[in-house]
Amino acid sequence: MASIPTEIQTKINTISSNPEAVTQVSNIIQLEEQKFQIQKDIHNFTKLCFNKCVNINSSNILSSDLSTNESQCLNDCVSRYLDVNLQIVKSLQSGK
Repeated sequence: MASIPTEIQTKINTISSNPEAVTQVSNIIQLEEQKFQIQKDIHNFTKLCFNKCVNINSSNILSSDLSTNESQCLNDCVSRYLDVNLQIVKSLQSGK
C-alpha cells in the first residue's frame, strides 16, 4: 500500500484537529455522495426507460428521430419515475 506524502498527512492532521473543519469536510462528502446517488438514479431510469420504450430491432434504428410511440413512452416513463420519487420523498419527509 502506498504511503501518504508528508505534506498531505500534515494537512489531514490539521483538519482533523479542527472540529469546524471536520464538520465542513463531512458536509462536503455528504453532498458529493448525494450528487453521486442522483447521477446513479438518473442513469438507472434512463436505461430502464430506454430499454422499455425504444425498439432497437426496428428498421428505423439508424434514424436520429424517435417514433411517436417511442417518444410518448419515454415521456410517460420519465414522468412516472419522477412522480413516484416525489411521492417517496414526501412520504419520508412526513415520517410515514
